[in-house]
Amino acid sequence: MLKMPGPKIGTRPPDFDEDGIRKSPTFLKWLELGEGEELKYACRSFVKGHRNDEERLMRRIMIARRNNVRDHEILKLAREVVVKKHPEDATTSASFVANVAAVAAAITANE
Repeated sequence: MLKMPGPKIGTRPPDFDEDGIRKSPTFLKWLELGEGEELKYACRSFVKGHRNDEERLMRRIMIARRNNVRDHEILKLAREVVVKKHPEDATTSASFVANVAAVAAAITANE
């Protein structure tokens, strides 16, 4: 019997929030699928009833949530920096948005 190449699923990370993931809109769509139906998420395909696709999907949702939280924290920090440097600048102006984007890119580059 041939073994498929690729990484094996290890233990779940400590911050894995199964309850939160099961309430997510993507996972609720997954639950509505019939056996053998496919869901595309994050450029990947998951087939209901196929091996460990449910676990793979839950992990992919968790990764997306973790990245969203990280990106949100970076943007909050960048906004604080820009507001301190340019308190007179309106927070909705194009220059404010450009400055926040530049600071966020610098923070990300230094990670």
